[in-house]
Amino acid sequence: MKLRKQDKNKNDEVDKGKGENDFWHQFVKSRAESIQSLNAGEQELLYLVTEGDVQGVQGHIEELLYLVTEGDVQGVQGHIESHTTIDINTTDYQGRTPLTIAVQNQHEDMVYNLIQCPNIVLGDSLLHAIKEGNVRIIEVLLNWQDENHRKTKQVDAFDSPEDENATEAFESAEFSANITPLMLAAHCHNYEVIQKLIARGDTIEIPHQVNCDCKDCKRADDEFECFGEFLEVSKLRIDAYKALASPAYICLTSEDPILTAFQLAHEFDKLFIDEPIFRQQYQDLSKQCREFATELLDESRTSEEIYYILTRKEGAEKINIGSKTMQFSRLQMAIDYGMKEFVTHPHCQQVLQTLWTKHLPDLMHKHFCQQLGYFILFVLALPFTTIAYLFCPGLDCLQILKAPINNFLRDICSYLFFCAILLADTVKPFTTQRGLGTKTILEWLVILYVVGFLWAKVKQIYNEGPRVFFREKWNWYDLLMITVFLLTFLFWTISFFEVAKHGGADIPRRYWKWNDPLLIAEGLYSFATVMAFGRILYIFQISQILGPLQLMLDGMMLDIMQAFILFVVIIVTFSCGITKLYTNYEDHVRFDVETGESEQQAPEFTRFYKSLATLFWALFGFAEPGYANVIVGNVYNETMTTKMNYHTFTEMMGLILFGMYQILVVIVVVNMLIAMMSNTLNRIEENVDMEWKFARSKLWMQYFEAQGTLPPPMNLIPSPKSILKLIRFLCCCMACRRKSEKQTVVKCSMKKCCHEEETVPLEESEKTNVKYERLVAILVHRYMNRKENEKDQEDVTPDDIETLHQDLLREMEKINLKISLLFTRSDKNHIVHSPSKKHAHKPGHVTFEKPVYVNEIDQ
Repeated sequence: MKLRKQDKNKNDEVDKGKGENDFWHQFVKSRAESIQSLNAGEQELLYLVTEGDVQGVQGHIEELLYLVTEGDVQGVQGHIESHTTIDINTTDYQGRTPLTIAVQNQHEDMVYNLIQCPNIVLGDSLLHAIKEGNVRIIEVLLNWQDENHRKTKQVDAFDSPEDENATEAFESAEFSANITPLMLAAHCHNYEVIQKLIARGDTIEIPHQVNCDCKDCKRADDEFECFGEFLEVSKLRIDAYKALASPAYICLTSEDPILTAFQLAHEFDKLFIDEPIFRQQYQDLSKQCREFATELLDESRTSEEIYYILTRKEGAEKINIGSKTMQFSRLQMAIDYGMKEFVTHPHCQQVLQTLWTKHLPDLMHKHFCQQLGYFILFVLALPFTTIAYLFCPGLDCLQILKAPINNFLRDICSYLFFCAILLADTVKPFTTQRGLGTKTILEWLVILYVVGFLWAKVKQIYNEGPRVFFREKWNWYDLLMITVFLLTFLFWTISFFEVAKHGGADIPRRYWKWNDPLLIAEGLYSFATVMAFGRILYIFQISQILGPLQLMLDGMMLDIMQAFILFVVIIVTFSCGITKLYTNYEDHVRFDVETGESEQQAPEFTRFYKSLATLFWALFGFAEPGYANVIVGNVYNETMTTKMNYHTFTEMMGLILFGMYQILVVIVVVNMLIAMMSNTLNRIEENVDMEWKFARSKLWMQYFEAQGTLPPPMNLIPSPKSILKLIRFLCCCMACRRKSEKQTVVKCSMKKCCHEEETVPLEESEKTNVKYERLVAILVHRYMNRKENEKDQEDVTPDDIETLHQDLLREMEKINLKISLLFTRSDKNHIVHSPSKKHAHKPGHVTFEKPVYVNEIDQ
């Protein structure tokens, strides 16, 4: 039994060994058959990989990249067919795949053949194609991508996970991860590509606001979250806005390109402040939008087209918050957004000047003497025309008064007469009595004028709305001037009641207290008088000679205000230190017994307010070095004297502080201010014409909108026309019905209070919209046509010539190589066979799969 078991175990071991030998025999046989099924190139590549020959494998990859670079389509096909295991998505030292190289070289046939390969990865090839601007290659890649979408049932293959045979996660060496094909096409201003991508369904998302708290902008559990906004979020916002601001993208996507350009420029101006790190980028984008809107305006050819653009009300809802809808809403929007290039464009200025001289079309083109004669006649006739308009406003001969230029001349005459009253009140003999009973007719006229100015400003705020009114700095100036005048009148009234209650109207001035109401009123009145005469500078904006000077003064005043802050800090700093040093020597007197002379401590630095005043006047040279001397007193009880003492160290420190102040402020800061003002002057001079026209346009806009025809103080008199309007308004309010004859309706709101709002009939509104849409389409077509013509007329650069030269040399070398191969291997029948196998893998050699005849080369 034991021997049987041993024999059985031996037989089992033999059978097991035999089975293992059969398995390895079958495995080796199958591997040999699979290797034999490979072609020579695949067997060679498999051998190199098995043996670990990196240089050999790299040689096959370099040969593939070389063939792609040379544009050898047949060579690439043969290389891929003979090396099916080669990685078609391999990259060179620049991170470029064969498909990317073909796209960059704009080899259309090569691109078409490469995308037929299995496992091809698109990567950033589409982006490179868009950058190169080759529309045919872009169409090929888009069609291939759409086909893969249909196969994989993906919505967006470029941004979404795709089938492994389509694309995979790819890190581009040139483009950031947030760049989409449509964004890049917009960056390149390629109209045709943008149109294709939009038709395909691509869009650009509106970027989030700065410091947005959404989950996309603020990633939870991120170690950098505490440091603020991520860099990739900021770059994504810049890239998206750069695409949205592209003129090509705006033209193809926006129904109102001018409005879109306005809104984007305004948004970039805000981001210019909110994101100072990327200030230059947003400034460039804002400039691009401004130039685009101006170029669209430049395509207009008639005054009617300009008028339709300037009167467009869409998008001006934030501006039209007054009681009346502005007629030139788009123009006011351009002024509010600071679109200086748009407003000062010759086409816009031509229409504005025509509207400015309404009823007087030739006035601006006449000689200066004729214009002066018209102004004199207008001034002489103003009292009579004002009275006539007050009682008979409907006369045809008086409609000329409603012209904007006549309204401006009317206000000038009224204001100059007000300044003449102030001048006469200044040179009149002064009075020593107090109370309103002592006021002269001139002062009562001043009160009447100021009340008229106040009523005019109230109506202006009501008509324009606070937003528009307070954007103009001269309106702030007027309100401040009126406020100072009203405070003067208030203290006049207080003085009157004090005199009426306590008497003392004839008390001499030398007995008045420092806070006497009349003294305060005189100080305010003098300040208000200065402001009143200073407002004459506002009139200078209309002059082509004085207007630029007024703008330069405004710019330099801004520099002075900026430097004033620095002056205040420095003066307060040195005043604290110097006062601390000299305050202990106040009223010290030093008496010299030998000479009998006495010397007292200078009071300029003994008190803080005195130090402030002394250092301020030191800016203008009204300070002496002796102010820093230290006097140590030796007189007691006005009779006793002691030995004279000198605090040399204290005096030395005072001189050092005073000298440092002189060097820092008088030499450094003052000269810095002069340099700033000089730079401002040069900057304004460079664009003086645009700056002046923009300021003049803002002045014109105040008179284009319907305002009161009568100047102050005549505007305080209720005219029959105003009374009828008030009665009709009240009747409409009580009836709550629409006035069909004027198509207006009475409404009330928190922003506009009680107002009449015009309602445009639906048919008329649709007709206006259709006209404007047609106009926009025409302007866009003109703009795109001009851009294409400019592109065709661009001069050839030396780089273009060198590139063309290199391309020609490369093509000639390839042709010569092929011709030499064909002729060296041709037979008697002029048939060229493929080269031998030893040259099959050498770069530069071509493998033909069928005979090629010599006469085909000529074709």
